[in-house]
Amino acid sequence: MDAIMPKYHYTFVEPPSLLELPLTLRTNMLFNSTTFSIPATGQSNSAIIVGVLVLFSALLVSNARKRPLPPGPFSIPFVGSPFSVPKSRYHIHYANWFDKYGPISYFGIFGRSFVVLNDEEAINELFERRSKIYCSRPRMTMAGDLVGRDKSMLFLPYGDRFKETQRLLHIFLRQSALSQHYSLQEKAMQGLLSKLLSSPENFERHVRSSVSSAIVRLVYGHQILDHTDMFVTLAESLGTLTDEAAEPGRWLVDSFPVLRFIPAWFPGASFQRWAALAREQCRKFTRLPYEEVKTSMNAGTCLPCFTRDLLNDSTDSSLTEEQEDLFMYASASLYIGGTNTVISPVLLFILMMCRHPEIQRNAQREVDAVTSEDNIPRMEDALKLPFIKCIMQELFRFAPPAPLLVHSPIEDDIYQGFLIPKGSMVMANVWGMSRNYPDPDSFNPDRFAGTSPQRDPSEYIFGLGRRACPGDEFTRSTLLLAFAQILWAFNISEAVDSAGNSVRPEVDYVGGYILQPAPFKCTITPRSSVKAAAIRAIDDAAE
Repeated sequence: MDAIMPKYHYTFVEPPSLLELPLTLRTNMLFNSTTFSIPATGQSNSAIIVGVLVLFSALLVSNARKRPLPPGPFSIPFVGSPFSVPKSRYHIHYANWFDKYGPISYFGIFGRSFVVLNDEEAINELFERRSKIYCSRPRMTMAGDLVGRDKSMLFLPYGDRFKETQRLLHIFLRQSALSQHYSLQEKAMQGLLSKLLSSPENFERHVRSSVSSAIVRLVYGHQILDHTDMFVTLAESLGTLTDEAAEPGRWLVDSFPVLRFIPAWFPGASFQRWAALAREQCRKFTRLPYEEVKTSMNAGTCLPCFTRDLLNDSTDSSLTEEQEDLFMYASASLYIGGTNTVISPVLLFILMMCRHPEIQRNAQREVDAVTSEDNIPRMEDALKLPFIKCIMQELFRFAPPAPLLVHSPIEDDIYQGFLIPKGSMVMANVWGMSRNYPDPDSFNPDRFAGTSPQRDPSEYIFGLGRRACPGDEFTRSTLLLAFAQILWAFNISEAVDSAGNSVRPEVDYVGGYILQPAPFKCTITPRSSVKAAAIRAIDDAAE
């Protein structure tokens, strides 16, 4: 199969050889994400513990190296390949391995196994055709046990609880029920138009609060007024903490779970104090919105929502502790998952419309053909706009919101003669799959038009196999509506600097497991006074 790597804008330096390493190992693998120095003399508690763990990991690595593991980068004896893990842009770093190691590669860190899939055939074979094996998640002691994300659907191992959570989400988000949510989606996106009209320079903030408004209303029946709402700030905080807690190879406790029992006051155990702060944020995010729904239900003021539906057939006295826990985490999973997959494409849409005015004009002509000057597009309009759909597909391909899909095999497996150990973190490079198109670095929605469209990236960016996202239809409909309404209402153009020169925004990204465009500037102006008046009229009616 052809390589999926045509060209990249970033370069990476290979790690040094063992002889070139300094005595001070600057690595994020030991206890915390700080520099750890091995003392030349002395017997500190931290050094003793690390020494024992390194000897233990040596046995694991020695045992593993007797098996036919996939090829991979330079490995330090007894330690593995900590220098092979970048601080950011994991997907690009790993994709660059294709030419060196082929479609599948391996690296280890203190006995923990990581496998990278850089080939569409390998990804489909393991995650789709062998989904019975590759259906779980790797154990992440920091993100799961210590921070408290272990019951979130994102981190749940495959089992009864995962299947029941997935069943609850599928029932609520099934395609036949989507039309029930159209009105709240329309209201949230109309709120976005109003905010963009009043302060367009704050478009990123408005996108975040408006998308959160739609998802929070869907999940908890809560009405968000602005970006300072507790639901918005908690979600943003949890997203950042989750990225840090789940960073591959960052935490020694992930390789040696026994370290989770070390008290926070112990020398070298500041990771416990970080985890305690993160765990409190996770607790607030999970419990506070859920308790608000129960309170409003008791008062008879709760709006229709996912959490209310879960609780509707039960009372507090009949709910078991296990059921309550399941409902609480299912609701939180729907909220955080929904916001992540919508915010990133909307921001990327604004960036691409700014950079490609001809595509923007073509899309506006399509929207204008099904609406009038003073009627904001409804969901029924947005769903019948083929070019807008092509733009959405190209956004998914150009920069997948989740560039790496992480699964874990529930048993040892062999692929192309190589062992993939049970419990490995197997990372499917979806970003690499998205490069396997003609001229992949060009933003071209037309690639999905006509009688012979290229492969729809929606087939793989929402997950594969038994862990596919149950909210993909809701996400797509929300995006189509947002794009249609923004194009109907506004022109998006380049920002102007102090000298009056247009400044074309660069394409760059921030984030780890979830990619979003780096902050950029643009100019957003209403297309006509009639359209501006229509937006204000909707806003006035809401008041």
